[in-house]
Amino acid sequence: MTIVEQIKDLKSRLSSARSNSEYNKMEKQIMKLAKMHNKQNHRERYFIYNGTVYGLENNPNHLMD
Repeated sequence: MTIVEQIKDLKSRLSSARSNSEYNKMEKQIMKLAKMHNKQNHRERYFIYNGTVYGLENNPNHLMD
């Protein structure tokens, strides 16, 4: 499973979190995966603002082939 798929899965499960600690744990994991994805310099990167991962955007720093 790719990082993007893992993040999509975690985001879909956020609404079914039973407690705040479970929700925060999933948010922390999403942030970790998004940062890992962004470090790999893909064509698209995750937009992170104020500690929240919003979604994919074009990466202006991507090296074009």
